[in-house]
Amino acid sequence: MRRVADPVSEWQFQAVQEMVVVARNAKAEMGLQSKRPSAQVASDDLRILDLLRAHQEIIVRLAGVKALNLSRGRLAAELTGVRAGTLFDLRLIYEEQVDPQVERARLQKEKEKTEQALAQATKQLDNKDFLARAPQEVVRGVERRHAELTEHLRKIVESLEKLKT
Repeated sequence: MRRVADPVSEWQFQAVQEMVVVARNAKAEMGLQSKRPSAQVASDDLRILDLLRAHQEIIVRLAGVKALNLSRGRLAAELTGVRAGTLFDLRLIYEEQVDPQVERARLQKEKEKTEQALAQATKQLDNKDFLARAPQEVVRGVERRHAELTEHLRKIVESLEKLKT
């Protein structure tokens, strides 16, 4: 098993990396690869906001966005184009409207992928042999992942409902 020399730095790196990946994926899904939209990011976790603020310049450059607007809380689910990371919500802001049918299809695909991952985590947590034999840190990791996936799925379903109206 790999030991992390500096778990805080690794966590920070993973959070910044997730921000860049979510923004790039959102740009690709919206067909904005050659554009530089602004990104609105919201999180309930002040540590995440402070981290993103500290690395804002590099995130803007790597994600290919014009600006990064950070706020505390959650982004309203009725807003189109909201992407939910495990630690934050992200919305790309660009003048052109997002096609609701395309967004609905994207959300449906993301919902199916999240449901599969959630089913796998649930299966692990329901397996008595896994719970008995796996190290506690591994079990806690699966429990955390299950909770994150559950919240992510809730946000996706909420976004799909808002698109129906």
